[in-house]
Amino acid sequence: MARLDGRVALITGAGTGIGRATARAMAAEGAKVVVAEINAEAGEQTAQIVAQAGGDCTAVATDVTEEDSVRAAIDAAVRHYGGLHILHNNAGGSTPVDSTVVEVPIEEFWRAIPSICLARFSAAASAYRQLSRRAADR
Repeated sequence: MARLDGRVALITGAGTGIGRATARAMAAEGAKVVVAEINAEAGEQTAQIVAQAGGDCTAVATDVTEEDSVRAAIDAAVRHYGGLHILHNNAGGSTPVDSTVVEVPIEEFWRAIPSICLARFSAAASAYRQLSRRAADR
């Protein structure tokens, strides 16, 4: 039995990079994975990669800066897989002025911070009911 058998994991920003790697790793450990990604094409690519490796994965177009979009992703996870056990709050960090820390203007940092913080808060707050329900079931 794999460590995450029977668990449902929603991963924000899983279209590329760390999020995609996390989706692959969680699926390899038995989780059913929901890719919540603003770039629908990248999200579908991750879902296909996970499925090709034998995992169970679905993608949902999600803008983590929009609370309704996050709620819709969580609702989709519950409808598709019957619940939610894990939230990996990965999305955020990129900006239109992506660059190295020494090159990006401080104004861009301050512009990005509210949306990054809001995204984390919104996803955690929206997932809380489902996550706490699952914890109580243990």
